[in-house]
Amino acid sequence: MKPLLCRLGLHSPCKTEYIEVTRRRSDRHGGKYHTNYIVCRRCGKLCYRMRRRREKTI
Repeated sequence: MKPLLCRLGLHSPCKTEYIEVTRRRSDRHGGKYHTNYIVCRRCGKLCYRMRRRREKTI
């Protein structure tokens, strides 16, 4: 059973852990692409896509 806050939609995203999901493109050429998702600490649900932060170059 999910925790109460997660059932209400208040997830607790973990900023340090993420899951990499591999998917196939549906176009003619095929190919795979990877998406990183941040996970809820309490229930383990995929919350949202993680953005990669670029390092600043001088």
